[in-house]
Amino acid sequence: MKSLAKQSLDTLVETLLSELNAHVRVIAPGAPFTVLDSYYVGNLKQLLLEKYPGVPDSVFHQLRDDLIVVERNLSAPSRALTRFEPAILRVNKDVVTHQTRDEWQETYESLTNVTVKRHRYLPPDLPDLTGVALHFSPHFFSPKSFDRWQKVTQELARQVAAYAELKKKVGLSQKNVANEGVDHTLVQAIHED
Repeated sequence: MKSLAKQSLDTLVETLLSELNAHVRVIAPGAPFTVLDSYYVGNLKQLLLEKYPGVPDSVFHQLRDDLIVVERNLSAPSRALTRFEPAILRVNKDVVTHQTRDEWQETYESLTNVTVKRHRYLPPDLPDLTGVALHFSPHFFSPKSFDRWQKVTQELARQVAAYAELKKKVGLSQKNVANEGVDHTLVQAIHED
């Protein structure tokens, strides 16, 4: 059972993070940044001290000094040079609550174009055995400067990273997914003419 001090600290941290932004995360030194991390917000302990100046220091003594908060960019791609085909991701309703499903939907829908649905007795899987289709518009392949290629590939990387995160959280199985007779291929690429 958590101590009262630990519960108080957890509540203060949750409140702070929810007020900062819906899409922030706390990371420790050595933890990798991802392409979804957009910028550094601040040191967690310092943010708590600024937000709650009257709270005794003893409440924060258990909190590590080296934790930082970063904001994540989970907004829709700025240009539709690539996009995922709409998909339905089924998750077991006995394992995933409505609240968790709603959080996943809100967090990942704009980048993955996926709808998460709760079903009974189903392992996490995509109902369409062709897997997920990633469409590339003809403009994706048009000549670009290095600066433009950087922006375009960052958008593509954000989309793919969001799907990878969602796949990991859900525990999506790839064992029954096939693409043109090749097993274990989740994503097929489609070039639009």
